[in-house]
Amino acid sequence: MSNNERMLLIAALLWGFSAPLNKIILQSTSELTFIWVRFLAAAIILTIVFWKKLKSADLKTIKYGLLLGGITATGALLELSATRIMNPAKLYFIISIEAVVIPYLAYVIYRQKTSKKEIISAIIASIGLIVINMNGSNIVLGWGEMLAIMCTFVYSFNVVFMSKNNKKYDNILITIFLMYGAGITGLILNLITYGTNMAVKPEGIGYIIISIIFMTLIPFVLETKAFRDISPTRAGIIYSLIPIFALVAVMIFLQDFLTIQGYIGSAIIFSALIYSNTRKIKA
Repeated sequence: MSNNERMLLIAALLWGFSAPLNKIILQSTSELTFIWVRFLAAAIILTIVFWKKLKSADLKTIKYGLLLGGITATGALLELSATRIMNPAKLYFIISIEAVVIPYLAYVIYRQKTSKKEIISAIIASIGLIVINMNGSNIVLGWGEMLAIMCTFVYSFNVVFMSKNNKKYDNILITIFLMYGAGITGLILNLITYGTNMAVKPEGIGYIIISIIFMTLIPFVLETKAFRDISPTRAGIIYSLIPIFALVAVMIFLQDFLTIQGYIGSAIIFSALIYSNTRKIKA
């Protein structure tokens, strides 16, 4: 495993353990308030730490970082909206299908070829998605599941886009402007949706601070640095571990468990993700 893969693995671990934390935070504030506070606070901290480096940023880097921030905020809003109304572990397993979606998006956008293995993996993952949403003999696809699927495509696009372009820019500068982009996007949407109502209950402040440091600053710095030299497929398989970490964290901290179909569907999805990248892991 390369250093870039190790960095991405640490980021995946932190994001997986953010599943129960996000659920708790949403009891204290709205999704949009959480997004803009989380990302703008992280951006300000990074600005203070890397002020000298920030002076070297050119317009192209700023635009690219802000664009990534807008995409990130969109994905975060979909994810948090789904988190509020469904089991976070189930949500993370649905989002993990991005590892199967990524090769297809890479083909559509950059004409990167799709293999037979990836096609088979997509079929297996689709079966897993059906099973995880079964209630008895019926398939139940609620609003939370729909939000999760939309989030999957947003995050998949983000991975493909970053893996293709991040090597052209300084990773710290990208991260700073990504944070500003996500924070500003969240703030604008908050003002449009709720006006100046941005209340946070006192009991949620400590959890938000933890999220800013351990679920935002550290993993995003690691991710942007790792994407300077890592393939989107390798990134996808590492990201596929996030729901495993999330499942463990949700069971420990929230005592929230999936149904039998949920566990079976999760196992099918995970097997699809592993199968799609078996050759890559051995390489």
